[in-house]
Amino acid sequence: MKESVAFLDMEFGHIYGTKKLIYYPIDVGIIIYDPKTEKIVETFSKMIKKDIEIERWRNNTNKLMMTIQPALVKLDNMIHTDYEKDYDENYIIEMEEIPGLLKIAESGYKELGSYLKMIKAKYNIQQCYVYGGKKDILCINRSGCPVIEKNMHDVQDKIKKLLNMDNRLSLDRACYALNITINSKKIKSDNFEYDLPVNKQGKLKNHNAIGDAGRILLLYKELKKSDKDVREKIRQYFRICKAYREEEGKLGNNI
Repeated sequence: MKESVAFLDMEFGHIYGTKKLIYYPIDVGIIIYDPKTEKIVETFSKMIKKDIEIERWRNNTNKLMMTIQPALVKLDNMIHTDYEKDYDENYIIEMEEIPGLLKIAESGYKELGSYLKMIKAKYNIQQCYVYGGKKDILCINRSGCPVIEKNMHDVQDKIKKLLNMDNRLSLDRACYALNITINSKKIKSDNFEYDLPVNKQGKLKNHNAIGDAGRILLLYKELKKSDKDVREKIRQYFRICKAYREEEGKLGNNI
């Protein structure tokens, strides 16, 4: 069986009213890549849908992908697609409901595990790349499809070490710095471009799992081509952000 590399991302939801104590993956995306031919072999995406109220949190960013406050939260029900309910930060679930919610969450992990085992049986995946993937790895292990830690690589950690940073760079900011974009038919950066399979055209977006798996692939490719170029582009991005903050400060002082 031909050896392959996987790029994986998960989106997580917190069960509404549990103050982020109960969470599980609601969206998983995987891109299988052949390092010898340098081609995408296959793409996989799956929504794990349960009839439950889910908080979906995301950073609120400005045009440079810098985080601003407050964070964005959306309340969803993955089964009822027309579901709409206002998020109440003070809402707390009743204690007697927690055991049932834990069972629902556990069923989500089992569904994830079955899906990952199916992919693992089909492809000889030797290495897997994630971005900020500590929670991803914990969830995979909990799903009953344990990972071999030495085969998991966090691209976010690689960028942190490359630039000797105190904090980690978000996926949005790293992709902005390296001009990594997704459109309806392809993913591309300054140096690489991949056409999407027909069944995935229009489905890859920033902040959905399969779209972010594509962005991780391009970050990996850019780092592999020249970590020196990546370092300089991110440093240039930081200079732009610094100038933006200084200009904002000047405008603020004039108000």
